[in-house]
Amino acid sequence: MTPMLRKLLGMNWVLFFLMIALSLFGVFAIYSATWMRPGQNFWKMQAIYLCLGIVVFFITALIDYRWIRWGALPIYLASIVTLVLTLLFGKKVYGARCWLEIGPINF
Repeated sequence: MTPMLRKLLGMNWVLFFLMIALSLFGVFAIYSATWMRPGQNFWKMQAIYLCLGIVVFFITALIDYRWIRWGALPIYLASIVTLVLTLLFGKKVYGARCWLEIGPINF
């Protein structure tokens, strides 16, 4: 048996299906809250994001955690630097300093 197949078979499927059920409930809640508004298909966009999220979930579930371990410290340090840059140079929006402008991109 290949390691990827072993990883998929050893996954906690009950937890996965509970996650799917809660996500589908969320899509249904969005649909029931916006069904009367013509031209507003928020539930369709949420369903698309749900499908994309499932694909990303399976891709990341197959990644060996030891590959990610070597990048933990640089990612942590970059996060701290980004928080300090936001505190010093962040753009104030609605009273909160929470956006970094890097050229045409708000981060």
